[in-house]
Amino acid sequence: MTLPVISVIVPTVEGREENLEMCVAAYTKLADGAYALDLIIEHDYPSCGAGWQAGLARAKGEYIHLSDDDIVPQPGWHAPAIDAVDCGFLPAPQVTDPRGYPQSRPQEGAFGKDWTP
Repeated sequence: MTLPVISVIVPTVEGREENLEMCVAAYTKLADGAYALDLIIEHDYPSCGAGWQAGLARAKGEYIHLSDDDIVPQPGWHAPAIDAVDCGFLPAPQVTDPRGYPQSRPQEGAFGKDWTP
């Protein structure tokens, strides 16, 4: 069985080495037997977006995941993302709360992560 190749693009800046180390360790550990990791670290761009753009130019994976140096993925994180892409959801669908509010940007009246307003 061929593992899917996921390009994970992680922008970072000086002073966040400890965060980056935890992030990289988690993606690397979780890749074992689940996916092939094409890890791309982009240093010292003025924004995450600029770092992601630079990383996209070097990405070689079948799937691309835009991350950040303070993200610590959890087991199985990749499976729903791959399923969404394979079903044609490009970009992947937004996550919403029970009332239908997008969770990817602040919105008055939206629920927080713990479902409180």
